[in-house]
Amino acid sequence: RAVARPGTGGARGKSGFHECWGGATGLSPAEIEHRRPVVDLWNCRSRGALVGRGALFMDGLRHADLGHDDAADGGGGASPGGAGFTRARRHAYQACGIPPARQHRD
Repeated sequence: RAVARPGTGGARGKSGFHECWGGATGLSPAEIEHRRPVVDLWNCRSRGALVGRGALFMDGLRHADLGHDDAADGGGGASPGGAGFTRARRHAYQACGIPPARQHRD
């Protein structure tokens, strides 16, 4: 199936990702096209395990699926050095969204 390719101004062409995942999962390109795959999780060392368990898309993940101990990063999201997010917090935000209490308001 031809899909719009990112960075091509809407040009359509075959997508190797859609063909590969469609062949492996039996999902149609339309079922894959507008969902975020777990392979896009930043620096995720458990991608293979997630895919192996059948957790293919971020919209199907829960915090527990990511395998991080929220208490280990103090629950506040700061890295041990005090600057930036921990990997655990970033994965949670990518997969589950930013909790309303933490969203920046102007």
